[in-house]
Amino acid sequence: MMERLYCFLSTSVVHRLWIVKKKKIYSKEQPLELQQLSDTRWSCRVSSCKALLNRIGAVVSLLTEIKNQDSGKRAVEATGILFLIDKDFVRMLYFITDILTITKRFSDFLQSENLDLAAASDMSLVVMEELQEKREGGNAFEELERNAAKCCANWKIPATENKRRKKLPQWLKNYVVTEKGITTEQPESSFRTDIFLPILDCLLLELKRRFNSETSIIVSGVQSLKPGSKSFLDMTEIPSVGKLFHCNSEFLKYEVHQLKRLLQHKNLGLSSMRELEVVFHPYHEAFPEIHKLLRIFMTVPVATAQAERSFSKLRVVKTYLRSRMSSQRLSNLAILSIEQHRANCLNMDLFVDEFAAVHSNSRIKLY
Repeated sequence: MMERLYCFLSTSVVHRLWIVKKKKIYSKEQPLELQQLSDTRWSCRVSSCKALLNRIGAVVSLLTEIKNQDSGKRAVEATGILFLIDKDFVRMLYFITDILTITKRFSDFLQSENLDLAAASDMSLVVMEELQEKREGGNAFEELERNAAKCCANWKIPATENKRRKKLPQWLKNYVVTEKGITTEQPESSFRTDIFLPILDCLLLELKRRFNSETSIIVSGVQSLKPGSKSFLDMTEIPSVGKLFHCNSEFLKYEVHQLKRLLQHKNLGLSSMRELEVVFHPYHEAFPEIHKLLRIFMTVPVATAQAERSFSKLRVVKTYLRSRMSSQRLSNLAILSIEQHRANCLNMDLFVDEFAAVHSNSRIKLY
């Protein structure tokens, strides 16, 4: 539906009318164009939903105007799109925009460069609690209904007709049937049971499958070495993850007890694994197994975003004019492009001096 609406408004004649209608209705706001749905980037889908939600009034007004004044194929297409924009569509648009906004924040957080497993685990718990609160609390669905009703009332969007839902007759209760009878159900209740709750359940199950501390040994081990967590230095979690990384379980047991006493004597208010590593570094020879796990947890990548950035850089480095570049040169340029924040900090004068010292017979004057 959104893709169909975007294609219709992108045509030359309709787009000119669309620009005039936006300026007329939203004269005090900045111009905002509808965006095409992306198959790969979820952040673009959030932008598309928000753009349509903020300009739904101009969309309905323009479609109504084309339907009444125009004739031919354009009017037929506008009538078909306008028929699909009802309260059920507006309700779905509000719901999907809200859900995608929550997941987009989490997705952007997972793509950050300086991210560790402990922070990802904490953020996943926050997102799951927020989604669980939306599912169990009635305020989220009631607020969704109020926003949808207000939007429909402001722009005269028709209400959704009652849909007929199949129901099993009483005399077929004890039989196995493939077809059911028919009954009438309100759109609000059908939206809650068929769309609202299943989508939230699907998101919660997927997040629990990927970031559940009970099933993920690594995540639970990260929590056991993260200051401030409930299972910090808990011996029920550390041996299992230590066995996974080939640590000596007997040494781990004694190191955990000694580390607890050391931190009690230090009496420091640690809040992250990085702070623990700074305090712990002078004593790393006394705690080799814990130091090994700590370094692993701080360097294990949470997502594949860093590797995907490397592939994205290849298109920038290897252009059509560099098609005959050797593999060695391509690899070197890719490293400089990927690690450009480090390359920018280098002192180029030192490289020039070293090059001039090696190539003293060069005809090019470097100074």
